[in-house]
Amino acid sequence: MFRCEICTKEYTTKQGKSSHKRWHNKEFRTKMVEKSKINNTGSKNPMYGKIPWNKGLAKEKQPFYGKKHNDRVKNKIASAQLGEKNHQWKGNEAGYQAIHIWIRSQLTKPERCQKCYKKKSDLDCCNISGEYKRTLDDWQYLCRSCHTKYDKRHSSKRKIKRGKFVEDCHN
Repeated sequence: MFRCEICTKEYTTKQGKSSHKRWHNKEFRTKMVEKSKINNTGSKNPMYGKIPWNKGLAKEKQPFYGKKHNDRVKNKIASAQLGEKNHQWKGNEAGYQAIHIWIRSQLTKPERCQKCYKKKSDLDCCNISGEYKRTLDDWQYLCRSCHTKYDKRHSSKRKIKRGKFVEDCHN
């Protein structure tokens, strides 16, 4: 640990202490303050002296003030960012919950369990192969009891570790 003799501030490196020490010099401090003023508002700033295009306009005269997008435009904006067009799209690299959310949005939920055919209101998305891919044929809706039984029978084939999938846990 290095300590400044003037203000007793501690630094982990000698270089940090020496660069800090310069700020105790009044000439250096005033020079740096003047330099920052030039960079922020002075001639070196490309916007210096230019008036913003909307300066002085009343709020009511601003081009988009009080206006809202209609439903057609909102849908157009939303569809332009769906799926692979979205900047946060991960494809098959998505986590456990993200894939389940995507499957629920793509597959229509039936009224009955696809295994026992009992009418249940609470149905779960169940992956058939254990690969957790974005293939709709690889998913089915099961009631909680059928889903639990299915997972117990196939638990040796797959394992979930911190939200990521491990292909085979016995290798």
